[in-house]
Amino acid sequence: MRLLKYDKYDFSVKFERENRLVKFLFNICINFLQICKIRRLF
Repeated sequence: MRLLKYDKYDFSVKFERENRLVKFLFNICINFLQICKIRRLF
């Protein structure tokens, strides 16, 4: 029971880290697209 709990917690922590990484990459992509749009305008 304890081991299962620890595994669940460990999994959630890993998932949280991956989620942050995905959000970070997503933000970079959005910023890149905005820069491309701005360059097209000017």
